[in-house]
Amino acid sequence: MKKLLFLPLLFLSNCSQNGTDTGNPVIALKINGSSNLATVARSDFWQKVIEFLVPVAVAGPASISDASSRTIILSELWTTMGEIEFEAEATASPSEVDGDEVAFVGPFTTNMLVTTVDPIGTVALNISSLRRIKAKLKQTSVLPSGAPLALLNKSIYISGTVGGVAFTFGTTEESEFQVGGPNAVSPASGSELLLQLQIANLFRRIDMSLIAAPTDISAGTPIPTANPCPAIDASAADLYTCFRKGLESESNLGVDNGDDELDQNDDLVD
Repeated sequence: MKKLLFLPLLFLSNCSQNGTDTGNPVIALKINGSSNLATVARSDFWQKVIEFLVPVAVAGPASISDASSRTIILSELWTTMGEIEFEAEATASPSEVDGDEVAFVGPFTTNMLVTTVDPIGTVALNISSLRRIKAKLKQTSVLPSGAPLALLNKSIYISGTVGGVAFTFGTTEESEFQVGGPNAVSPASGSELLLQLQIANLFRRIDMSLIAAPTDISAGTPIPTANPCPAIDASAADLYTCFRKGLESESNLGVDNGDDELDQNDDLVD
């Protein structure tokens, strides 16, 4: 199983009464995006050599492309989430009750194009080994500073160009999405946990070649097309489904090493 959207960082306090020695780490949560391409597992030694020669800050792709190799230039990518829960199992058991383990209550609106963000708050978790995070999309009722007017009453809003042609994506959905996997993430006191949307991976798995004129992608205008994102959802028959499901499938959760970026040097849930 894979992911959730969006993408959070968790910072743990050093208070022994609330630390991992009690099984209830106190965390602060961050959510951000990344334009770096997620890569396959690799040697930590060689990764460190590469990062020494080519600093991470400039090692990302020169541009983002869709599945048909058309250049993507993004101007806005925002999400708003409501309730956020953390689970110890990679998949829900029959006894799991949605809403029983709520850790954060939003709304939390995030500019996913800004990689360095402040925590959304702190909370003591009742588990110390995490395999899944659940979040509910929430319609944006109050616009934060810098947010586009088009985000109002939407839970996700994206705008940009593909091959020089303008497009937007927006949804009013308030459904739940999840990010998880079989590898447990066990935050230690003083560590950070990051939920991150891999933006470059999202777009390179969607074929947007059908867009030849300014296009608004929404539930009302889903833009039907044949097999637009088989790597995300083989049954998808429109761009709207690709974006909505891709925000979940192209996110990940892991312990961050302090650079606000998830890579193979970090413990990940999948």
